[in-house]
Amino acid sequence: MYKIGIVGLGNIAHAYSKPEDPYPYCHAGGAKLSERVEVTAVADLDEGRRQEFNELWGPVKLYDDGQKMFDEEELDVIAVCVRGPLHEKITLAALESSAAKVIFLEKPAGCSLTEVDNIHKAATDKGTLIVVSHSRHWGPHVLRMADVIQDGLIGDVHTVVGYCQGGPLSFSVHEIDMICQFAGYDPISVAASTGPSTKEEDIPDGYEQEPTVLGAVIRYESGATGVHVGGGTSSAGAFCVDVFGSKGRAFVPFYGAPKAWTGKGKEEKEVDIATLDMPEKASPFLVAYEEIADYLDSGKTPDCGPDMYRPVNEIAFGMIESNISGETISLPCKKRDRLIFANG
Repeated sequence: MYKIGIVGLGNIAHAYSKPEDPYPYCHAGGAKLSERVEVTAVADLDEGRRQEFNELWGPVKLYDDGQKMFDEEELDVIAVCVRGPLHEKITLAALESSAAKVIFLEKPAGCSLTEVDNIHKAATDKGTLIVVSHSRHWGPHVLRMADVIQDGLIGDVHTVVGYCQGGPLSFSVHEIDMICQFAGYDPISVAASTGPSTKEEDIPDGYEQEPTVLGAVIRYESGATGVHVGGGTSSAGAFCVDVFGSKGRAFVPFYGAPKAWTGKGKEEKEVDIATLDMPEKASPFLVAYEEIADYLDSGKTPDCGPDMYRPVNEIAFGMIESNISGETISLPCKKRDRLIFANG
């Protein structure tokens, strides 16, 4: 069994679900369902959170300081689940002190592109893989639809429309990733409009408040176009995409069943999804940890590694820069030091 250490015991670490949930949406729940990984240690400053975790998901080794856990535990995977402004500091500390081969980093990957760059460089120098938790990516049916569409189910993809309100780093980043999942991870520009944050929170000195995405157009080197609809959601809610190809179209929600159609106009026919070998429903965190275990077994790169999370973050920060400048932003972004209070 590969050993996991979790630093930061908030909702996404364990509190969004309970051990009896069949499809838990949290790190502890996904790991608990796996026969290949296990949580063996956790760290949090709050004693109450540590004890709550131990009662629900333990027994595990408890630490009041992440650095102590990095120094003392022989871990294979470290899940960094602290708040966004601490991601760079904690991740760099883990890279320096631990021999873990994978760091499973909660979004946002960083509060500036410089932070994302620093994490990537340190991980590359150490030979450690960073995987960022764009968790909607690992819906089993979402992964399967990405595969069959890539294999030509609806022809060449030319447009992907995603629907999600909220901050581009703290929330809508999931939708940005879903758009890329079907359009590609080769963005070359983004033009966006954003509005004021709907959150009421104190912003520390040096940070800017994270805006809300109203809408964006993303261009890809492949020729595809991504459209992020942020001012509202589809009838299926957030975290879904409409995918348009040269020979048909598809609708892929994270919550709910996908649909697809081939042909155009009067010749359009709905695809029998049952013929596409759709996988059974599963916790996205179970799927993610199974991919990480595959990597530790054989070196097979999991999804949401550097080739995926870095382009997604270029788009997210590019959205902010586009609204500020009123211009289309070429990617990668030139301005990399803008510091956004993205709490995840």
